[in-house]
Amino acid sequence: MITKFYVHNFRCLMNFELALDEDTILLGANGTGKTSVLQALKSIQDMIVHGQRIDEVFSAQDLTMRLVSKEQRFEIEVSIDDHTYRYTLELDYDLIGNKKRIKNETLEHDGHLLFKFELGKAQLYHDDYTEGPEYHFDWTLSGVGVLRDRPDNRKLARFRQEIANCIIVKPCPPLFAPETRTEDEFLDATMQNFVGWYRHVAQQHMGSVIDLFTELRKVLPGFDSLNLVESGESSRSLKAAFRGSARYSRPVRY
Repeated sequence: MITKFYVHNFRCLMNFELALDEDTILLGANGTGKTSVLQALKSIQDMIVHGQRIDEVFSAQDLTMRLVSKEQRFEIEVSIDDHTYRYTLELDYDLIGNKKRIKNETLEHDGHLLFKFELGKAQLYHDDYTEGPEYHFDWTLSGVGVLRDRPDNRKLARFRQEIANCIIVKPCPPLFAPETRTEDEFLDATMQNFVGWYRHVAQQHMGSVIDLFTELRKVLPGFDSLNLVESGESSRSLKAAFRGSARYSRPVRY
């Protein structure tokens, strides 16, 4: 679970720190920074989880206009099994050359380094915190994101999986596709592939789906279940089933 998020020099966020828990809700008027917080998190997730380059997820237009500095800093603290991970990312912009690069990237576990990138050199540490290989690395990619899982870097892989599990979206129901031919591991930003994502989740986490149905029945009168119904060769549509007032009435599907 993400417990702290720090942002500096990103849109309206200057030296901004947000403490989080399981029940945090962001409330505020338009223009107060709610979307900026989520977009910053989403950009970092895209780098670490999806391997996107910094010029694909960050823009010089995101620099705070009131600051002269062309450096951005992000920090994320994550609590996993009573252990604390601390991730730091610093970006440096060259506005004249229209370039940007990762100046510094680190990942710590309970205060011990697991990964460090600085001045073009990456240093990997083993799970026992001893030094691993050092190598030159691409200034535009997240080292934490591209390192392959190995038996001696399970802690780093666990952090990356925790970031992957975060669902950061801006739902737009009119864009939701009604059916899918694929099982999608990740949701699109607007959730237009919701059916494909649900199809994947339902296969991978059947126990969680049962818990979901239980909770939905508490808040949606008459709710019965969600069903993936065959709508063509390898294609599935998602339908919600609701029951009427009669105890044994057949469910109506939408």
